[in-house]
Amino acid sequence: YELAEVAQQMYELRSYGKLPEKGSRYKADDDDDDEDVVDVKGAARCNSMALKSLTFYGQFIESYHEGGKVPNKIDNDSVRVYLTARLNRARLRTKLRGLGRDETVEAHKLALREYEWISDYGKRNPE
Repeated sequence: YELAEVAQQMYELRSYGKLPEKGSRYKADDDDDDEDVVDVKGAARCNSMALKSLTFYGQFIESYHEGGKVPNKIDNDSVRVYLTARLNRARLRTKLRGLGRDETVEAHKLALREYEWISDYGKRNPE
């Protein structure tokens, strides 16, 4: 979980230009019309960090699954961190930059399924 958080924080720092990098001017602005700000190498580095974070969050989440199945209820001591990992994984899927249209749509679909699962879990387990 900690590795995923570190990779996610590195992604955030790099994508918003808070981490000094030689020659990189990439900033993850919401305004996609500003093409001259996008640096392909910077976007690739950011995506690399996001994908590492996704991998680590996935490994952490999978550690709670018994026999490949998602349990109906997560232990009360771990539920907060488990749901946070799923939420962060969904959020990062929508932040990947420079993907093709089909890849972007697929990433957003996966994120939507993740958000729906979190919502359903909350309804099933209100405590």
